Amino acid sequence: MKHGARTARRSMLTTTALALLLAACGADTAATEDAQHDGDDAAAATSDDEADADDAVDDDEADADDASADPAEDVERSFTDAEGVTVSFDEPIERVVCLTGPCVDILAELDVEPAGILGPRLVTDERYFGVAGEQIPVLEGSFDDPDLESLAAMEPDLVIGLTGFQSQNRDRYETVAPFVALGVPTLEAAYDNLLGIGALLDRSDAAQDAIDETERLIDALRADAPGDARVLHMVGFGTDFTVSVAGALYGSVLDEVFDYPWDAPVNPDDPTGLVPFSLEEVLEQDPEWLFVADLDAGFGGDPWTDQFEDNPIWNELTAVQQGQVELVDTGPWINYRGTRAVRLVLDEAVGIVYPEVFAEAQG
Repeated sequence: MKHGARTARRSMLTTTALALLLAACGADTAATEDAQHDGDDAAAATSDDEADADDAVDDDEADADDASADPAEDVERSFTDAEGVTVSFDEPIERVVCLTGPCVDILAELDVEPAGILGPRLVTDERYFGVAGEQIPVLEGSFDDPDLESLAAMEPDLVIGLTGFQSQNRDRYETVAPFVALGVPTLEAAYDNLLGIGALLDRSDAAQDAIDETERLIDALRADAPGDARVLHMVGFGTDFTVSVAGALYGSVLDEVFDYPWDAPVNPDDPTGLVPFSLEEVLEQDPEWLFVADLDAGFGGDPWTDQFEDNPIWNELTAVQQGQVELVDTGPWINYRGTRAVRLVLDEAVGIVYPEVFAEAQG
């Protein structure tokens, strides 16, 4: 399923400093003094005319400044989250605490370091904040129940969490700072989140730049990649797995570059856009490559794929038979779910499946 060019641009108001120039008043006082000398009325009249002309120019410049002055200083900045809750601010915010990966991706794209994160695993990829990521303060508490005293110590202007999970504690977070819940079921949702949070931080230009960079990469790979390799993005956990379908965030961009016949409705209320599948359903399409985000391995467990060693359906898959099951980093492949993650995923997938195309793109 191929998609046309996406229109993700929004008209966002940003704050600028107002500098109103006042018209320079007064005539040339020298002309008034000259009028007292020998009744030189002509000279005085000439001087007065010049002064009037100067006043007119100054008035025109002041009017132009008034017309171009940006009233954004008085404009309220608002963002409506995945649950329809709107937060508003009278001026750009600065300190954001991230309880979830999409927040980390957004702030990295905006070149804004989080004031705090929930757990050090949220920032382990140096492609986000480099080695400085190791110094970001870590919030105490659990994924769904952060410690409020620790949160307050970070002095956030805004707390960003995940819809359906951390949003259950919205009332508690809001005793410290405004809270928004993100969901990222689709690429369009990722764009909207980035633009919305970017506006709150007065970083709309950076947000749009990241979207443009993502679109350029998709366009370039769509044009250059053969597009014939059948791939599948899976997320494994316990004995279960879900699939990023063609309409979801990762599925939609993989669908631009590969053969990706995994169609199923995307639940707009699900923050991930992932859909449960069975091995039988996977075998029906029989992918040549499997990209598996292994949540069990991410938390120190055995590789999720080990449990299928003796499974006849699993072993019938072409990807398994050809040794083309890739265990991928859960950070960009599932946790971060933003525009930077999309670019990292595409770079990795194309580099594995179409290495010659990736080499040309990098060159």
